[in-house]
Amino acid sequence: MPDVFIGLKEAAEFEGVKYNTLVQRIKRSPNQYKTRTQPQENGGREQVLVSVDSLTAKGRKAWRAAQKIDGRDVVIEKRTESAPWYVGVDLNHYTEQHKKAFYEAVELAARVQDFIDYDGPDRTAYAERYALGLGVSLPTLYRYVDNILKANAWALKMEKEDGQSRDYFRALSLCRKPKATATFPSLTDEQKALIQNIWFDRRFAANLGTIEMLYEKFEEVAEGRGWENYPSIKTVARYIKHLMDSRGGESARYLAANGSREWKNKKMLKGKRDATSLKVMEYVVGDEHTFDFWVQWVAPNGKIKAVRPKLVAWMDMRSRAIVGDVACVDANNQTLKESLVKMLYSHPGGVPHILHVDNGKDYTAKTMTGQSRKKRNIDFEFDAETVGFYQSIGIEEVGRSLPYQPWDKPIERFFSTVCSKFSKWFESYTGTLTGSKTYAKRQKDVDGNTIYCNCSVEVGIIVSWECGCVCNLRKCSCN
Repeated sequence: MPDVFIGLKEAAEFEGVKYNTLVQRIKRSPNQYKTRTQPQENGGREQVLVSVDSLTAKGRKAWRAAQKIDGRDVVIEKRTESAPWYVGVDLNHYTEQHKKAFYEAVELAARVQDFIDYDGPDRTAYAERYALGLGVSLPTLYRYVDNILKANAWALKMEKEDGQSRDYFRALSLCRKPKATATFPSLTDEQKALIQNIWFDRRFAANLGTIEMLYEKFEEVAEGRGWENYPSIKTVARYIKHLMDSRGGESARYLAANGSREWKNKKMLKGKRDATSLKVMEYVVGDEHTFDFWVQWVAPNGKIKAVRPKLVAWMDMRSRAIVGDVACVDANNQTLKESLVKMLYSHPGGVPHILHVDNGKDYTAKTMTGQSRKKRNIDFEFDAETVGFYQSIGIEEVGRSLPYQPWDKPIERFFSTVCSKFSKWFESYTGTLTGSKTYAKRQKDVDGNTIYCNCSVEVGIIVSWECGCVCNLRKCSCN
């Protein structure tokens, strides 16, 4: 480390002696003190400076304390003339992106600080040995020391302003400055704002506007505003990709394109329900599911139809067990009552304390709740004329889902499992047509494959061979 020279008056203060006493010491032992002179600003005799390394251990320790702890305004002002890159940086964000480099710098900063604190003899030789131990050159070690001292000064300066410690500046001062990305210098702030306004516009997004469409509008506005130079479509495309990759960009575009209902269903962050504190059958949710395959069904009037059956089921929130499951052609109030009675005698089973039902008219009919389904809050009145079926079997509380918010019923995920484990194995599986996955609809000749077997065994579109006749999808030998 280069020798640091200070004035005789300042050196005398660190030594704890008078000015004249230090001058006499230097005259008596000129070989012990390393001095030099420099001209004064106002002219006159040259000022005599003495090396800090020439001072006694007491003086050197006092000088180092002034650099690190005392935080004197002169020292801070001298080393905080220009702000380094790490002042104002988000530490958590930086460590997430450069975790390994940061913690390596923490260890290196501690070792460099030990070198700064060294107060033994022959500092130059010690510096050479220390640099060799770190595996760096001597100039690199001195550069590390300068960075650490500058970081200490900035930490002290900012700590005096707000009282917050910034010891991590030492480690950041030994890290590389992150490379600036996604700056887009060819785009002005006005042009960036125009691109964002077009791309996230509700009408443009709802009509699935493309980058090519956006650039056509961008060129039109650029000519109208008299812009001489504006970026190419490739630059605009890269900027849009940056927007979509940024936090919240894709979600904002989806909201503009599909509305709040779809956004809540697909993108909105949902809360996690903790069911570990519940008891078995304390909280039960219910819903019905329409199977994604077709079966052959004989109506009471003898007419043969192809129908998609429905499943009515209840799920215990604690054990995730399915109870009271009933398969039917059409679910109604009677089907729900049948499933609830089956739930009472299931294992696990019994009367639930809280029942969370779907918002459908079958679940919220007056015969079930005891009051009109137009009332959002179900307040039980234990009156013989108003008590519904839920209250009659001993259920104490009933809640119902809000419209178009199926995520509050975990049984919805069970129905997805039913589809993958059961429905898709049927030849008559036709899938469900959705707005986002049109390929999920599978084309099948349902009417052409609907047959009637004269055997007593019920036969669906997936033909059973239990009757022993020669049956296929088109005809039956018993006919």
